[in-house]
Amino acid sequence: MPTKKVSFTQLTHDVVYKSPEPLPFAEIMARVNGIAPITTKNPKNTIRNAVSQSHMIVSTGDGRFDWKPRVINGSLIRHTIQTAELHQNRLYWDEDLRDALCPTFFAPQTYKDRSPAQVTCPNGTTTAFSLEMFAPRIWGTPAVPEFWEWFHSMKAHSGDHLLFEVVDGEARQYRLIFQHRSDRDETMIATRNQELVAIGLKLVQQRPYGISSWDFTTYLLATGFYRHPVPPDPFSELWHEVLYGEESDSAQSEPDPLATELFGEAAQEYNFENPPNLPREYDPRYGRRHTRQSRSARSRSITSFLLRVNHRALPEVWRDIELAEDNNLEDLHLLI
Repeated sequence: MPTKKVSFTQLTHDVVYKSPEPLPFAEIMARVNGIAPITTKNPKNTIRNAVSQSHMIVSTGDGRFDWKPRVINGSLIRHTIQTAELHQNRLYWDEDLRDALCPTFFAPQTYKDRSPAQVTCPNGTTTAFSLEMFAPRIWGTPAVPEFWEWFHSMKAHSGDHLLFEVVDGEARQYRLIFQHRSDRDETMIATRNQELVAIGLKLVQQRPYGISSWDFTTYLLATGFYRHPVPPDPFSELWHEVLYGEESDSAQSEPDPLATELFGEAAQEYNFENPPNLPREYDPRYGRRHTRQSRSARSRSITSFLLRVNHRALPEVWRDIELAEDNNLEDLHLLI
């Protein structure tokens, strides 16, 4: 009978999961080797690849590694209430909150758990927060009537906050705190915002290909950044502007004499290779071009349009594309 092949990736996960405390890489490797001798050509690379490619094993920032749903315990994440949420009885998650409420979001099926999170409200009621995709890349929860009954009793306004504390990430248990906008510690929050941005910029410098938003939020959660009594503002409010800004600083051409004489005021010749005021998302100088997320949707309910695009030569080949009311033709072009 052939011998069953040992999965060193699985053993690496088992070792980290079973450890009650974070482990250095050398200790992980030693424990795996103690279970089954690592007979690959390069044992260190075998275990290193298992660790680096895992969505469950995360660096704690001090040379050790831990199990993600466990290491995020004690984290406190801020959610800013939007006008659309008040009208629609939905909550839309920012990326840091989605990562905390569903720490196995990107994990393989073996570890994935998208069951409803159990959230205890200030009045003692525990409600189930399911995870739903309302639109591409927009996740949140409709929650349950018991939550909305409590929520509306708080007379919440747009700009107020819900603070989510991770009680037990593995059991998906959380505690909710309501905070009026007027109760914010603006000085401390500004400091925390600056710290988050500084960490992100440092990570970008260290990684030649940059860092994805989900890797960044995981890093913040795993290294204890959110284990602080004053959480920063929601992740995308800070990081999206750092990456893309409002508008790019594309060089402006000098006024064209003939165009200026024709129109009676300073005018430029349009440069198709370097158009003025080009948003960074569209500018190839800032990496891969991509669509802009709807900015209106951050603060209010918006209209979206569903377009069906057919292949001219193969009519049976098609795709549906959803655009927000403030998307434009460039977004449509990039989506197609």
